[in-house]
Amino acid sequence: MTETKTAKKMTGLKFLMWLLVFFGVIFTANGIMMTFAFNSHPGLVTQTPYKDAKEYNKDLEEAEMQKHSGWGLKITHLPKKVDDDYFAVKISYPKSALPPKSVTVKFIRPALEGHDFSYDLFHRGDNIYAADIKFKIDGVWNILVTAQTVKLKKYYLKSRLVIEHES
Repeated sequence: MTETKTAKKMTGLKFLMWLLVFFGVIFTANGIMMTFAFNSHPGLVTQTPYKDAKEYNKDLEEAEMQKHSGWGLKITHLPKKVDDDYFAVKISYPKSALPPKSVTVKFIRPALEGHDFSYDLFHRGDNIYAADIKFKIDGVWNILVTAQTVKLKKYYLKSRLVIEHES
């Protein structure tokens, strides 16, 4: 009364079918992933990568030279809301150098084009340069402060700012 189960034989046809199903699933999954990859971001960030890389290296060299030059820029007041406020930066420089010829600040909106603006900062004593600022929209802004010397050498400060909506 005991039944014995006989093992099913693996035939060549059955093996071929399993092999085709296995590789069919692999190729289908790869095809789906390739389709998503080709239809998403192309990977190209810039049209001139070599030129941009050279400029980036130049920026790094200038930043390193600025560290050792004795010049320093530090933000002392940031606007917080979309109303009338002011922006101020303190500039330190070597005693042998003349004060900056001009100081400008550029506010760059990374999320939207067409909203960037810049101001000239004016000396307000104690190496503080400031200007009254009015933002039109709230959000995240990149800040680029540029101090230009009499000899046309430029020193930079980059920062980021979040402007809140008035409530």
